[in-house]
Amino acid sequence: MTRAIAPRVQRCERQQRNLIWSASSLLVAGLALSAFNSGSTWAAQTPQQRTLLGVLGNSDSHAYADTVLLRGPHVRGGRFRKTTYQWTEALDRLRGDEIDQGGFGIHGTSARIAPVVRAFGLEGRTPRKRDFRYNFAWSGAGCDDLNVGTTRQTAGLLYLMRRESERWRDGVVVIRIGINSVGRQSDFDAYAAHGRTPEADGRIAGCIGQIKSAVSSIRAEHPTTKLVLVGICDEAGWPFKRSHWPLPEQHARIVSVLDHFDSLLRDFEKGDANIAFFDDRAWTRSYWGGNDAVDPQPKSVDFGGPVAVTATMGDHPRNAVLSDDHGGSVLNALWARDFIALVRTRFGVPLTPITQAEISRLVDPDGGFGLAPQTNTAP
Repeated sequence: MTRAIAPRVQRCERQQRNLIWSASSLLVAGLALSAFNSGSTWAAQTPQQRTLLGVLGNSDSHAYADTVLLRGPHVRGGRFRKTTYQWTEALDRLRGDEIDQGGFGIHGTSARIAPVVRAFGLEGRTPRKRDFRYNFAWSGAGCDDLNVGTTRQTAGLLYLMRRESERWRDGVVVIRIGINSVGRQSDFDAYAAHGRTPEADGRIAGCIGQIKSAVSSIRAEHPTTKLVLVGICDEAGWPFKRSHWPLPEQHARIVSVLDHFDSLLRDFEKGDANIAFFDDRAWTRSYWGGNDAVDPQPKSVDFGGPVAVTATMGDHPRNAVLSDDHGGSVLNALWARDFIALVRTRFGVPLTPITQAEISRLVDPDGGFGLAPQTNTAP
């Protein structure tokens, strides 16, 4: 009997040793990856007085220069990718001396390793991507990814904020999320047909609930940090998407649902002077027009060169939207400019306004795209 039991005991002991070894290996790998930072590609080290900026969200805020998670050769500008900027990248290029988004490099680890690292009280950030240290947005993220599941963006940012609590007292956090939870094309098809329904309201309530949880978690530890909550974008509002929902009543039904989302998000401003709502739909309309009787014709942005930037889709910088349905360099640089204007006006954050001339030099430095005036090409 003893001889029969002994091999089983030995097998159990071997299995336990293997589990411990695997966990240790995962921890070591996680620590190595968490500690790895290739350094900022663009912004040099600057004084501590820079305003800290953290970001929670989806592909609207995920760095286009990331080739770790965004590996496809045709994404984010295709052949123009090296000179195509997401809004945080434009902000770093134009105001990196005033805004600190953390070092630009490879941060995070795999979803398999992250929970093990977190179990030891360490960061355990995931997914692994090349981006700014304080930017937790990633392509495909939904509202649930703010607080639950593997990624837990809010917890990741809070881990870093605790390390510099005093600096974050005057820092800014942007939460720009929702389109992947309540605004996919299938969702818009349903909204166009039925408008607000219990199902639509429930989906929106779930998303807003996750945003509320993120805000509450940040507020519990950082009561004076400024929060910018970005409204939902109107995928049906772009002129080049008019054929998807061509009837005015279809767009009106969609707008009724999006209005409900934004109204709930606006409620966060009440009673908290350090929260601001960024109306993304109104912003888009102001530059690019709409898809209804109010703005029946698309608008364009002119920098003084022979080519204007239009409300069209394509990878060349003359298009407001890229071929993969993400904002182009001009759209994002303008968004960055107006984001600075918002935090200056609402919170008194001491940032220098971005000028039209700076944007034209960023998106067309040598005039080769035809956007910038000829003076930009002078020696």
